Amino acid sequence: MFDDCVTPRTTTCGRHRQRVSFLLINSANVMSALETLKVCDLLMVIAPVSAHEPSAVVARCLPTLKALGIPQTLLALRGLDDVKQAKRQEVKKAMLNIVATELQIPTDRVKTLPATSRAEFTELVRQTVELRGETPRWRGQRPYVLAHRREIIPDVSDDRFATVVVEGYVRGVPATASQLWHLPGVGDFPVVKIESIAEPAQARANAVSRNDAAMEGNEVLMTWTRDANIAQEVMRENQPDSMAGEQTWPTATELQLAELEAKRKTRPAGMSDYQASWLLDANEDGNANEDADDADDATMDDAPGDDTFGAEAEMREGGADIAEDGESDEEWVNAGGDDEDEVDLETRRNLDMAERDSNKRAALQDAENEDMKFPDEMDTPAHCVARDRFAKYRGLKSFRSSPWDPKESLPYDYSRVFAFENFKRAHKRALQVQEEDSVGGAQIGTYVRITIAGVPRIGLGVGPSWSGWVGGAGPVVLSGLMQYESCLSLMNYCVTKSTYYDAPLKSKDPLWFHVGFRRERAGPVYNTDNLGDKHKLERFLRARSPTIASVYAPITYGPAPVIGFKESFTSHGIKVDLCLTGSVRDANPDRIVLKRVILSALPFRTHKHKAVARYMFHNPNDIRWFKPLELWTKYGLRGKIVEPVGTHGRMKCVFNNVIHQHDTICATLYKRIYPKFAASEQHAHAAT
Repeated sequence: MFDDCVTPRTTTCGRHRQRVSFLLINSANVMSALETLKVCDLLMVIAPVSAHEPSAVVARCLPTLKALGIPQTLLALRGLDDVKQAKRQEVKKAMLNIVATELQIPTDRVKTLPATSRAEFTELVRQTVELRGETPRWRGQRPYVLAHRREIIPDVSDDRFATVVVEGYVRGVPATASQLWHLPGVGDFPVVKIESIAEPAQARANAVSRNDAAMEGNEVLMTWTRDANIAQEVMRENQPDSMAGEQTWPTATELQLAELEAKRKTRPAGMSDYQASWLLDANEDGNANEDADDADDATMDDAPGDDTFGAEAEMREGGADIAEDGESDEEWVNAGGDDEDEVDLETRRNLDMAERDSNKRAALQDAENEDMKFPDEMDTPAHCVARDRFAKYRGLKSFRSSPWDPKESLPYDYSRVFAFENFKRAHKRALQVQEEDSVGGAQIGTYVRITIAGVPRIGLGVGPSWSGWVGGAGPVVLSGLMQYESCLSLMNYCVTKSTYYDAPLKSKDPLWFHVGFRRERAGPVYNTDNLGDKHKLERFLRARSPTIASVYAPITYGPAPVIGFKESFTSHGIKVDLCLTGSVRDANPDRIVLKRVILSALPFRTHKHKAVARYMFHNPNDIRWFKPLELWTKYGLRGKIVEPVGTHGRMKCVFNNVIHQHDTICATLYKRIYPKFAASEQHAHAAT
């Protein structure tokens, strides 16, 4: 009956007047199983009565399926006739408990039926047709089509693009040609047309003629075309006007100083004034380096083992030649260059990347352990001036009540994202617009052919099969988008670290996010889930602690499930592990995420309420610069800096109570940080 685990098999039960689509779950491919469960209304578990636990292949994909949510379940027991009549009820109960325990669902949500004889199969079909499960709300507010047939037609005029044709049944809500559609792993596109066509012969109850197969796909019953007046346009990023910013005209004094500075610059021989003006002098180059250091600090260089998007992408596409410690490819490859040498080279590359990944994880584990013992504590670097190192930080009198302007000093990337005045109101408006547009659209249950033109062929032909690519090993689900869901914003997901993942997860490490029908790669920033307007950065995602993950991603209206996967390297290549689960919270670029840094000092001399502290700063100018900061100690005292003492960074402090020699003096600084764009977003923006 089934040719593969990609194409569903649809049949009509004439006796029950119901149409049912069956699709096998590929347990060997976790991502394929996940894509199948996203559109599943009923899960049928077929198990022999002799099985006391799931196989190793099934056990590997169960955590991912449970993270998405298990629908109504039907347990079909094979071989129950071989069990004695007196023990059948006991065996059925035992198997029911095993399945309910493994799937982590209550036993009343699992219906158990035997499946051995013809009569039992007839009853199983009847129960399958009559058993109706609840459609999740995130699926019920969008149209989607599970591809029964898919075809990629190259564009004759431009070989860089292709036309994608998908056939299947409309589900969720009625589909329209005016809305945008999401092609998994590729992007969002407008449709050329939606055609209602004849169903496949095996799905029609009145298919009695052999000519019915010839009618499939040829008889067009109705066509919906794109209306340019009401159609949504693809607008992933905002296009900012770089010249629209406020500018202040320089004063006469600043103009004179600029002229003197220009005269002092030396010009190389044979170079004009215009050419010399583009050269950077030593001071300008130093400032550029400082800016680069600040950018590195913004990407959390405090913790070792910072991951990158580029290295993994190169390894994933197989186009990167890895050479380390001065060893060239010639040292790896033998002179023969046969297939065995190529396989050996690939294995050694995988081993090399696996070793790097293992070392990186060990470094991250040490950093996470240190952060748990001394959260946010940092030593002031002795090789640079503290007021330059912490130039972008500021102190707060109260983290809860002190003001922080969300529009202040925003990075340039923020000009690329969209924001809502009221996210909930925008969601209600999007539902209303979709309901109005779907009145004359393709109704639920209609077999349609959707044509999408202008799809980049590079997006159809590359990418790992487990990432949900159109050319991957799993089923293809074409989903419609609501208003503004193609726009990029700062999405906030409420997530929890998976109990099956024990490796550290650092902020801004790239992950694969499955958000509803979407699959996006992003570097999340973890922050606390509190009621205030400011939220503290979590350098690592803690276990059993609900946390907000802020990422640059397309807008998705909730409720929608969020599942995160982390890539890792093994000797056999790349594998993915379930690392976090959660749901969509909102889209809010004004969410303030603050990175906290605690500078510590030790009392050198103490006398009642006064103390001379050291090691917080290393020169008196820094002490004077940070004098307004409020001090606190680990024993609950509050104080302030009075004045520097000497030239080696000691300072006189006063506190609200008697300070002891074994106490630790601290000062807190904050800096706002932002997520990191994925490599694909950076490359796309650079190309524009």
